[in-house]
Amino acid sequence: MNVRVPTSWMAQNYLPPVCARHGVPATTAVRRTFATAPPVWSYLLIILGVLIFLIVVLATRTKIDTALPACEQCGQDRRRFWIYVAVAGAVSGAALATGIAIASDGLSLLGFFLLLATLVLACLGDRFRVSGTVSRDRAWVNLKGISEQFAAEVNGALAAPPSSTVPSAAIQPGPGGPPRRH
Repeated sequence: MNVRVPTSWMAQNYLPPVCARHGVPATTAVRRTFATAPPVWSYLLIILGVLIFLIVVLATRTKIDTALPACEQCGQDRRRFWIYVAVAGAVSGAALATGIAIASDGLSLLGFFLLLATLVLACLGDRFRVSGTVSRDRAWVNLKGISEQFAAEVNGALAAPPSSTVPSAAIQPGPGGPPRRH
């Protein structure tokens, strides 16, 4: 499910106390950064060089730092993901090392491609979490992969009269300090 949240709410952490991913009461908050998508024309700069593309993308993007409400299940999912990555890395590294040790081109190649796949998996690890982008007009953050309950809370607050546009129970950093990153 998707929902549009005002950037001012995201920047000030005025979000309902409902886990954005699972829809249960939030027990913590996780730091997240959302940015504008690169302009479509910027992809043409890859022809000139990746460094030029990256410089333009970094110069033209807008970032919003926030803390999304989360639950214990979110932390467990994240830890489980990194355990899978570690096991996959160990297996692929062992296959590569064994292939080199016994001079087996096939096993070495398999280990190399498994290691490469593990690196790609690790880099794309946030894909199972809530994702989003800042709109071009910088007024909204378009969140994807959220729970229906979180979307209903946000949409309900947006539909409220203008005098009460901020949800009554906004999640704030807890007594343990700033929100944790999972």
